Amino acid sequence: MKGAIHTIVGGPIGGDSEKSRKKYIKYLETDRRSYQTLSVDKEEEIIFVKEDLDIDAGPQNDPMVIRMDIANFVVHKVLVDNGSSVDILFIDVLRKMKIGVTPCTPLIGFGGSEVIPLGIIDLPVSIGVEL
Repeated sequence: MKGAIHTIVGGPIGGDSEKSRKKYIKYLETDRRSYQTLSVDKEEEIIFVKEDLDIDAGPQNDPMVIRMDIANFVVHKVLVDNGSSVDILFIDVLRKMKIGVTPCTPLIGFGGSEVIPLGIIDLPVSIGVEL
């Protein structure tokens, strides 16, 4: 491994539009009982086993935060969000990996806001159990 990078990436939790953010704030104000705070030690491993799978839970699209090996770097706090159509790494992460980017087209959010990414790259990624 070349090194370790600590990062976390995510979009606006309430959505891209002002209307969706206001709706989310209203939801938070009325449904505070369902929130739980999870305390995890800095180096504590989180392991999922077959028994953790709730078959009757219905479709799941909850995000999770994991550690991954990307281009020979251990990247901590990687947000896996299958509700997002784009996978994003901030430029400071790429600079730490000494990886260049190639130009690409703008991204358009639901609210119509335009973001011009610096580029697009292919990264070798390893996910799995360490032996």
